[in-house]
Amino acid sequence: MLKNQLYVLLGLSISWTVIQTVSLSTQAFGAAKEREISDCIGARISSWAPEWLKAEEIPAAFNEVPLLDGLWLGPMSFNSKSSTFAVKTSPVFEKLEPLVLKSPAVKCVGSFISNSGRAGFDPALGVAMIHSSTTSLAKFVADVHAKGWNALQVDIESLPESVAEDYEKFLDRLIQLCTPLHMRVSIALHAKTSSQGGYEGARFQRWEKLREKNLDLIVMAYDEHWSTSDPGPIASLKWVDAVVQYAQSVLPSDKFVLALGNYGYRWTQVATRNGKAKHWLGVPLMSFELDRLVRSAKHAKNLPLADRADGLKYMLGPHDVVAFEDSKSLKLKIDHFSSLKIPVQRFAIWRLGEGPVSKP
Repeated sequence: MLKNQLYVLLGLSISWTVIQTVSLSTQAFGAAKEREISDCIGARISSWAPEWLKAEEIPAAFNEVPLLDGLWLGPMSFNSKSSTFAVKTSPVFEKLEPLVLKSPAVKCVGSFISNSGRAGFDPALGVAMIHSSTTSLAKFVADVHAKGWNALQVDIESLPESVAEDYEKFLDRLIQLCTPLHMRVSIALHAKTSSQGGYEGARFQRWEKLREKNLDLIVMAYDEHWSTSDPGPIASLKWVDAVVQYAQSVLPSDKFVLALGNYGYRWTQVATRNGKAKHWLGVPLMSFELDRLVRSAKHAKNLPLADRADGLKYMLGPHDVVAFEDSKSLKLKIDHFSSLKIPVQRFAIWRLGEGPVSKP
């Protein structure tokens, strides 16, 4: 059980000390082997490597990879005109992929299908993706499999509720294509605490239907406070507790993966065009970047949150606030959720590339 694991301090990114702990629960592999679908089902700790990792994050990423059981490292592209998917490359993945494929620890490796763009998640792009032809989808699956990968994740977000059935049919097609190739499908789910969910863009994901499918269900328990909300914790313990309670009441335990974040926001208060009102606008940053801001601020003021597991929050100036997760808040969360009467068995961390963060 995770609650019995010892936390090993390695001197790497302290957020990833948490990952080291969970990884200790998995039997060590003596050498790299051909990856099977069962390797993904048994993955205890996973992460994502987006193609826009910064140069300063690459060394940390190299240290983090051996601590993982699973990694979705993409990247993929989608041509809306031809309705085709493609595996593409980037300088980041040219460096990371050889390390990942040779690592005996990383047993589940794959790409992810996402409608994320420069302006956030694009509903129109997501709708086009789920309506793509089976021929196009089959070619993409084959290309991913040819790379020696054994996983595909669907991170299509913020679709209209009207396409819920089409989304489910898309997943059925993907599962049918992946299963004969021993590839595990997973999907990223918007966090919610009730069947309806608080966010309109989450309603197309009908958990009671999705739980019946042969895939992993990764609940993204972060962004409780976001770029246009008032400043606050990325994932307070109380809120994540409610998310987990609902997830465990609906989703099979062997398919449920709890995703936590290792990032935060810097919010500044800006005035509307007429100057009559002000609102907060946040920029997402990695924890080590926000920690650096706090350290460099002349008069940073700690703003205690309700629970230490909620993370950290500081006021850097009259209209300048940061809040973020750190290694201690992540450790406390994992301790808590792996010690429940029905313990959470599998975790994912958004995202790879976290650097040194100060110990609180």
